[in-house]
Amino acid sequence: MRKIKDLKGKAPYELTVIALILTPLSVFLLGQYIYTGVFSLYSFSITIINYIVIAAILWLLVFITNSYKFSISFTHIAYYIWSLACYYVHYYRGNPVLPWDLTALKTAGDVMLAYKYYPTSQMIIGLIYIIILTILIYYFFPKRSFGFKKETIGSRAVALVITILCVCVISDPKRIESYGAKTDVWDQDKAYREGGTLAVFLANTRFLEVEVPEGYDSEVVHSILDDVKIDTDTSDIKPNIIAIMNESWSDLEKYGGLNFSESVTSKIKGIDNIYFDYAYASVFGAGTSASEYEFLTGNSMAFLPSGSIPYQQYVLEETSSLASILKAQGYDTKAFHPGDRGSWNRDKAYPLMGFDSFKSIEDMIVDIREAHGGYVSDESNFDQIIKDFEECDNDKPLFYFNVTIQSHGGYEDTSYQNTVSIIDHEGEYPMAEQYLSLVKETDDAFYDFIEYFKEVDEPVVIIMFGDHKPALEEEFYELLYANGDEQSMEEYMARFEVPYVIWANYDLDIDIGKTSLNMLGQALLETLGLDTTLYSHYLNDLKEELPVISFPGYFDDRYNAYSHLETNDHTEKIKEYQIIQYDSIFDTRDRKYYYDLAR
Repeated sequence: MRKIKDLKGKAPYELTVIALILTPLSVFLLGQYIYTGVFSLYSFSITIINYIVIAAILWLLVFITNSYKFSISFTHIAYYIWSLACYYVHYYRGNPVLPWDLTALKTAGDVMLAYKYYPTSQMIIGLIYIIILTILIYYFFPKRSFGFKKETIGSRAVALVITILCVCVISDPKRIESYGAKTDVWDQDKAYREGGTLAVFLANTRFLEVEVPEGYDSEVVHSILDDVKIDTDTSDIKPNIIAIMNESWSDLEKYGGLNFSESVTSKIKGIDNIYFDYAYASVFGAGTSASEYEFLTGNSMAFLPSGSIPYQQYVLEETSSLASILKAQGYDTKAFHPGDRGSWNRDKAYPLMGFDSFKSIEDMIVDIREAHGGYVSDESNFDQIIKDFEECDNDKPLFYFNVTIQSHGGYEDTSYQNTVSIIDHEGEYPMAEQYLSLVKETDDAFYDFIEYFKEVDEPVVIIMFGDHKPALEEEFYELLYANGDEQSMEEYMARFEVPYVIWANYDLDIDIGKTSLNMLGQALLETLGLDTTLYSHYLNDLKEELPVISFPGYFDDRYNAYSHLETNDHTEKIKEYQIIQYDSIFDTRDRKYYYDLAR
């Protein structure tokens, strides 16, 4: 019997060929196992398209390196890392890695550093598999030169031809979908599970350009907007407006499935003259910039690809927003975020949206108190707003837009002292208890913030809303909602519900009701009796019939919930909105409809 060491580097050529043929299949099944947690076989067509995607990578490496064993090992390792990324991004954000995430790698990196990563059993098994496979390949497979030599031209040419053939197949996203690896903008996780993570990722690239809505035409836009009613009632008061989008702020007390050791919203709800209601976001757990884009522009993520990042993809030139609308009426427009200046491309997007100035954490001139994870507390955030308000130009009314950061995800800071616990479940859901403690800090800080503005003589209106619900333990949410196995559309929409409050230091009649973030900003302008654009009037008219339109679904005026996938009596109105929004973003010929004040 030959000794093992005598077989080193002696694997027969046939075995090498078999290993190369089986590698894409091995990589695909391993990657899906890591992402889904279940080892499954897939239909022939889905297996084939994923095989081709991975084969393109494998044979490109063979062409470049001329090393079979390096190419096989590296393909397994790279796809393993890719699968980990998809798993963790989905775990914390609700969506796996999507093509447009690549435009915000720095922001994503900063965000992901705040979280902790615990390996699953499938990750450990997958890593063991790769280690054993790599050892066997490097021991038994013959060594091949990395350099370009005459004797390698033939094998490299074959590798290049195979790579080109594979790329030709996968270069068209629609062709990838024809094999069964179909995208689902409403449920990207399901699409990745059923169609393969990398194949569906590539299929999603077709959404890098938003498709023209069915029935879109400039004349159609004109006919819709020409029928919009314009309210001519205006107010003589131009109040200072402070709009605060509070990171992950949510009212988890309203659902009743769990009891907390103390209320975390009682102070805010108890403020004199406070208007408290709920809005619906288009994102869950993450995606802050999508929510602020909706609030500022009136556009809905419902008509943009799932997980897309508007500030990187759509705000590339001057864009109508609350800031530009108010600036046209003589307002001084300021923005402030106590985080990284370039996060989500805000430093480039804000000027294009009409903001005169933008401050970030490096511009803060107040004492900075940190909450958890090194994030600036809401207390310090509000102190900075007060400081800026005191120093602003009194000859102009102020529009001040603030995005907080205190309650950002990653609720696993062991140095942070929780103050709120879940009754009968103390310590079982540490992320939830840390989050609730942070919300209690917001409750206290916002109360003090309002106390300051009660003493201000100038008219001031303050609106604060949450950008999305926090990413917490799924078991916590199951207990909180207590919905059971069957979930209605209304119950599903609850995952996207966030509170909003409006307070004024003068008498102000407010009756906005439940709405969505894209409607909220426009409804505020109407409530204040300020001049606005024809697009704003259109949205306020639409709100009468459909007060909520967000990515997961919409509500009618009786608050019946519907999915965007169904057809009903409201479908035509939804399509009209999609057409108008597409025109507002992509057709520069109709700028007057979105920039000029109509009242």
